[in-house]
Amino acid sequence: MKKTIIVFVIILSVLGSAAFIAAGNLPRICSFILGRVTGGMIAISDITLVRQGAELKVDLKDIQLKGNIQGIIRTCSFTINLRKGLYFKHIMLSDFDILIPSLEKGDRFFTHPVELLEIKRGAVTVSGQKIIINDIKAANVNIGDSFTFEAHAQGGDFIGTIDIRGQGIYSKWLTDIKGDISFTSVNLTKIYKILKGAVNGKGTISFKKGKFIFEGKVEAAKFELNDTFLRRPLMLDRVGADVSLSMAGNVVDIKIEKAFYKETPFLLNIRFDNYRFSSFELSSDFVDVRDVTSYATTKYSLQNLWDALQGGQVKAKMLRTTAKGPIAVDLEVKGIAAVYQDMSFNDIKGQLSIDQSKVDISNLSGIYKMSRFYEVNGVVPYADNKTIKAKGKYALNLRDMPPFVDLRGITFKKGTTDGNADVEVKRDSLLNVRGSGKLNDGEALWKNTAFSAQGSYTFSNDGVVFNPLVVRKGSSDIVCKGTWNKDNLDIVTKGFLDVAHLSPFIKIPFDIKGMVDLDGEVRLNNGLLNVSGNLSMDDMAFEIPGFMKKEKGIKSKAQVKLSRKDNRISMDKLHYQLDTIRVNATGTLDNGKRINGDIKMEAGDMGRAAKLFSPDDVPGGGDASLSLVIKDLELPLVKLPYMVGNVKINNGFLRLPGLPKPLTRMNLIADFKGNSFDVQMNGLVCGQSVLKKGILKVNNLETPQFLLSLDLEHFNLLDFTGDSNRVFKIPLIPQESVLARANGELSLKAKDITLGKITGKNLEVSGVMTDRKINISELKAGVFDGEADIKGIIDLSGKIPYVYTNARLARARSDLMLQTFGSTTHDIVGKAFIRGDLKSEGDNTTDLIKNMDGNMAIYSRDGVIKKWKFLSKLFGVLNVYDLLKGKVKFSQGGLGYSKLGAAFTVDKGVLHTSNFLLDSPSMVLTGKGDLDFNKNEINGTIQVAPIVALDRTIEKVPVIRNILKKRGQGFLYLTYTIKGSLDDPDFSSNVPSTIGHKALEILRNILVLPKEVFE
Repeated sequence: MKKTIIVFVIILSVLGSAAFIAAGNLPRICSFILGRVTGGMIAISDITLVRQGAELKVDLKDIQLKGNIQGIIRTCSFTINLRKGLYFKHIMLSDFDILIPSLEKGDRFFTHPVELLEIKRGAVTVSGQKIIINDIKAANVNIGDSFTFEAHAQGGDFIGTIDIRGQGIYSKWLTDIKGDISFTSVNLTKIYKILKGAVNGKGTISFKKGKFIFEGKVEAAKFELNDTFLRRPLMLDRVGADVSLSMAGNVVDIKIEKAFYKETPFLLNIRFDNYRFSSFELSSDFVDVRDVTSYATTKYSLQNLWDALQGGQVKAKMLRTTAKGPIAVDLEVKGIAAVYQDMSFNDIKGQLSIDQSKVDISNLSGIYKMSRFYEVNGVVPYADNKTIKAKGKYALNLRDMPPFVDLRGITFKKGTTDGNADVEVKRDSLLNVRGSGKLNDGEALWKNTAFSAQGSYTFSNDGVVFNPLVVRKGSSDIVCKGTWNKDNLDIVTKGFLDVAHLSPFIKIPFDIKGMVDLDGEVRLNNGLLNVSGNLSMDDMAFEIPGFMKKEKGIKSKAQVKLSRKDNRISMDKLHYQLDTIRVNATGTLDNGKRINGDIKMEAGDMGRAAKLFSPDDVPGGGDASLSLVIKDLELPLVKLPYMVGNVKINNGFLRLPGLPKPLTRMNLIADFKGNSFDVQMNGLVCGQSVLKKGILKVNNLETPQFLLSLDLEHFNLLDFTGDSNRVFKIPLIPQESVLARANGELSLKAKDITLGKITGKNLEVSGVMTDRKINISELKAGVFDGEADIKGIIDLSGKIPYVYTNARLARARSDLMLQTFGSTTHDIVGKAFIRGDLKSEGDNTTDLIKNMDGNMAIYSRDGVIKKWKFLSKLFGVLNVYDLLKGKVKFSQGGLGYSKLGAAFTVDKGVLHTSNFLLDSPSMVLTGKGDLDFNKNEINGTIQVAPIVALDRTIEKVPVIRNILKKRGQGFLYLTYTIKGSLDDPDFSSNVPSTIGHKALEILRNILVLPKEVFE
């Protein structure tokens, strides 16, 4: 297009100059000089005639022209040979300025011979363009068969120079002119405002039978084109082409050949009729498409597609437009690369035919990654109300599918699909697509599970129809038939499923293996989902640790029919059979929270079914039944649901999740009456625990009032916790839960109890629960051959459990207590008394000890210390073995004492005492300090008064003996710091002390330590 405009400008300038000089201007000017002008007036200011023999020389000065031709000729002279008639030997015009508004076609108007015609130093303005004539010479015009001519002119701001030389025949019957022409600096802007540049050229001209022809080469050093169809100005250096121009009458044809854009040649044909644009034709070899897209813009809402082109070549087989008609383009593309919505297409080739209303596509093909499309034909209309149509074939590598299809997490590893497709779409409307294909050797990955798929399918806007699709993985083999689209689904599945293949899709918290035979249907239509089918699970085995175990061969079948609409799930049918257990249920689930249902369950030989739940031997026989209608059961449970029906278990078996051992020999009757229910249980065994009778009564579902009474023959905590090392956590009662609104009475009796290493008898507990607090009004039991009496409150309403207790333990055997708690460094025989008022918070034992506050006291009388690592280590530090060896022999009887105890204040798990006392005939220990149970450390001081040393010293000082002591009482004492582990602390001695105020205080404490502190 750029070269076409440049060549067109050059040819117009050549045409105007050559036609004026060679074909019309010279005869008209001479005719005007000779007075043969028509349609105008001539005024001559001075005429000089000189005759020299047969020659007449005429000189004219200041000739004024008016009419169709206007202006002035300063000098005009001619010589006529009178002997030959009107025969001009010489004509000369100079110093003139003539205006010719327009050139009109006419007959030849100068028929007389001229031997020499000269025109110098003048200006002629034709149709607004001014030409400066340097000189024009024509010889032998109308004389003989040919004449010669030569012209040199310039065009001011329109053209630099123009030079013409030639010869020809000019007569009444024949005009045949040939010559050479060259021109420089044709200003393209003067021809058309969107152009910039200066054109130079040269070539040959001819004029014959009324037809003017120019053939030659043109070039421009700089060229610029800027118009609305360009994104940015087109600027080129060194543009050249071969040009052929012909003009017959008012019709001008321009042909441009050997024009190159970069290295690509193109051909242009341009026609002007009556000096106005008539038609344009362009053809080219292949050009880089980026050179086109970088400059040219597009219309008809195809800009996004235009911008997607990244590389390749385009060939204009034909581009044609007319002044009155539409544009028509035939293009061939090859090697096109395009990026559209992050998808890269390559090697696109085919044919495009473009007219004023549409784009026709034929035999288009291309490559996307490892896939290809081919034989694509279609039509793309420009009008928004028209339909785009296309059809073609595809061979798609399944790994390339994600940009085209929402695979919903499926990743293809290999395989292909091929087929054909038809596409129809209106702008701003839905895409209509249909076709068919075949899936070949597909291998896919979904949630890290590999499987294979193959089969036939058809597709359209209504979805994909599988007919059929076979999915395989290992021993799983499932056949799917039906329709699948975004909003609707109608799939029938049949086959065998290895349940191990479900683990990536369904979280199964237990081991499962085996095969499931499935035959079902899934339908989704207008938001309504229907699922129905049969499952045979006889060949499936699984184990839920601590709950049940199913082996292969045990009958297990299910029939299901359910539907879902919005947030409502309706179970129209559920029939499930597991060995002798049969369950039938219907109901609804609204918003995933509210359940209404009707459940029926029967279990025949419960002893047989019990084998599923316990590997151990369980009693045979027994049966159970359940018939229950439930209304308004909300999850999570915030209130008790309305229930009508009953549950019966006769000599039955039950395994509850979370319990380490099953419940056997159960006889239970539960009667549900809507707003109330009663549960009575007579007989139940759980490990070593035996329940004689249990009663639970509940009234009023909104604010439940309950009575819970349990009477046990024996209770072993490990039967319900399963692990003595397990950290027991105290659960809170959430404010929104059903228990938060419950109030009731609790009572528990047990003849024998085992709480880990603690055993007891005759446990009696009574209390009430209200406002998420359990108030224990009485807890009595015989433990350690003593009596425990505990009262307290457990507050479960806050962010962390809070416990308060007032406890008393009387006459407990110290040796049993120490053995129970696993002591290996203590062996003390005696009766112990413990009393405490304690409070703490925490949801486990560790936190309760850590946060414990309050007061407690420990007291024991008249006992014997047979083993205490603390004393053995202290004796070693004191080096008083010799002093005590006659009085204390641990191996033979131990250290007897009359008093042993201390009173403690408790702060955050740290026990502090200032009055620890061990009073024995052999020695007296007093102390103070802290026992930190959080760190299992002790930190304090011990005062030791070895009696033998006192006796020996004071007895030798009569005065002191008489003042400070009675006979048989000691006074000297030693002080030590004790620090470290509670079981094995370290000792360090302080400066020994003798008589002083502190000694008196210690002795006073020894004498007056009240027994009531410990009782």
